[in-house]
Amino acid sequence: MAEEQEPKLLEASPHPPPPAEASPPPRPTLDPSRSLSLSLLKALIKDLAAVYNAECLSHCQHLLQLQSNSDQISF
Repeated sequence: MAEEQEPKLLEASPHPPPPAEASPPPRPTLDPSRSLSLSLLKALIKDLAAVYNAECLSHCQHLLQLQSNSDQISF
């Protein structure tokens, strides 16, 4: 019959392999189309933030007016 083969175990070497020299990854080149896209996205976010801020101020003014109206009715 076939002999059972024992799995071969890897022997640990007495010395670990020398560490690879860590060199910084190469810097990606600047892609002008990506830079333009980022600038447009930044401008859109800035516009959206301005609209959101104006809407928040409008709601705050409305709430203050309601509060002052309720104070006038209470007194």
